Amino acid sequence: MAQSPKRKGPEEEKDNVDLITHTMFSLDFLRAISDAIFSPHRMLTLFHSIISDGRLPAGNITLRDLLVPIPMVAAELEHAFGIRTLSLDVSGEVRLAGEGPSQTAKSYFTFRLLDRKNQPSGDPGNAKFPLKRLYGAMPTLKSQYRAQQRKGHTRTFESLQKWTASNKERADRFHNEMAIRFVNFGGQQVDNGKLDYFWLVEPNSELFPTLTSGLLLSFVLASLSRYRANVLDHVESSKINLLFEVFTSESDGFLIPAMRNLLYAEALYVGTSDFT
Repeated sequence: MAQSPKRKGPEEEKDNVDLITHTMFSLDFLRAISDAIFSPHRMLTLFHSIISDGRLPAGNITLRDLLVPIPMVAAELEHAFGIRTLSLDVSGEVRLAGEGPSQTAKSYFTFRLLDRKNQPSGDPGNAKFPLKRLYGAMPTLKSQYRAQQRKGHTRTFESLQKWTASNKERADRFHNEMAIRFVNFGGQQVDNGKLDYFWLVEPNSELFPTLTSGLLLSFVLASLSRYRANVLDHVESSKINLLFEVFTSESDGFLIPAMRNLLYAEALYVGTSDFT
């Protein structure tokens, strides 16, 4: 007669929870549920192409890659896992240069790496500016702009194309089209009436738009709920559950408004400000 499986003790159960949590957070966890998650891959790729000209990675995406770009989740990462994120702030404008008939207009975007917890300076210390990942997430920035600096924590990019002063409207239109790809919808905050757009970065994760991360994480949780309920049972007793709870309770606050603005082709306005 076959023996019934031996029941696991509390310590063994704890070890399993820790192993699952570690695997989810630091290894290729998505491989385990890739069939469930990437069935809507074409739709996600299409949506991602609206807000970014960068491609989603062909290989595995880790849970860490998805959590870091989401502001309200990233705020809990340091407390739960000791992962500290930096802010890559984005601003842009169309500038006129020269005088008279020779006056021209160009598009400019500035990316500044900041440690928002290091106030008031925001100095990120010896952190390296993520130029390679920036170009990977925004190929147009590399093909249509030139960097004015090669060192430091700030890079200002000047458009290769220029317009006459009488065609500044075309420059503004080009600039706004680029802004949709360079500013990070869903990654913004309002401070004293000023709207700041930013990307969240840390050395060991991909540079993803917040909206892309939010949608992918939504599919992860939905797929886990449907196909890997036993994994979710373990997650509920681990530290990572806090991150999922924060995301599910706060995601509507950035996903719905940002998607609405994209669908209606509207800029995000605060007072008289839009992309800048």
